[in-house]
Amino acid sequence: MNYFSALKFKVLLIALIFSFNGLLAQKSPIKFGDIPTSDLEAKVYPIDSSASAVILCDYATLTYAYYSSGLKTMFTHHRRIKILKKSGYDWATFETITRGNQESIAGIKGATYRLVGGKVQVDKLEKSAIF
Repeated sequence: MNYFSALKFKVLLIALIFSFNGLLAQKSPIKFGDIPTSDLEAKVYPIDSSASAVILCDYATLTYAYYSSGLKTMFTHHRRIKILKKSGYDWATFETITRGNQESIAGIKGATYRLVGGKVQVDKLEKSAIF
């Protein structure tokens, strides 16, 4: 086997191994935009009544794909936070760090859900709020 055949075999083997990544993944415990009414109605966190906010779910996945330009990873993060008091507003700010032009961030979604007069009001995250 020459060098290039061996290299192709190794790349194919790595791609095959990473393709099984999805088979082992857990199903997401929540779906973006699907908010139970009980989450919206909660006024306090029963375990700590002094809490200003509570993280209801913090779920992430890491997937791999091989393109002609090389191996790419995609990190997807889904966080749901219930803000109980104004002092918990800082919990709505999320910060991440990238490594220059080696990484990029795309597909950011966010929304605020609240009960107003017994109906769910949705305020989507404005693009101007992402920086």
